[in-house]
Amino acid sequence: MAKTLFVIRHDVMRSLRRSRSQIYADFEATISALRRSPVLYLAEPNLKTACTFISGYDAALHGVPLLGFYHWLILKGGGERSHWILNLQRVAHGSAGKSASPERVLDVGCKVLQRFLAYRRRYGVRNLIRDAMALRASQIAKDEASEQLATRRVVSKSTRVKLSR
Repeated sequence: MAKTLFVIRHDVMRSLRRSRSQIYADFEATISALRRSPVLYLAEPNLKTACTFISGYDAALHGVPLLGFYHWLILKGGGERSHWILNLQRVAHGSAGKSASPERVLDVGCKVLQRFLAYRRRYGVRNLIRDAMALRASQIAKDEASEQLATRRVVSKSTRVKLSR
């Protein structure tokens, strides 16, 4: 029995020391399998249950499988500054259509994840996060410029009112 426990513990410890590329490959295989046969992984084949499963998978591996996903969703215009689950659900429901079945929405959500994984594999996490941060900085600058313009309009209207009196 002690030998069995050692073997199990050794396997667990070895799996925790996997490289990022191994974790990425395993995650891609899991998402592909989830898309093909959701009933093998989920009690209820819908996107909400899948997000719970994926979130647990991600947490067990300390955030490595979904590294950059939040930023990618923002980059692709599908997200706001909320949790990745909410952004993914918004994108999947929007792409699948209002009257789509839960299975169809799940399939679209898995497709979105697969597109992210392909993008991350091609461009890398650093480039992805850098691009997302540059986009965010440009959005902030645009927001500040529109605020300044709105302030100028208010000031100029109040000046006109004073001059006309």
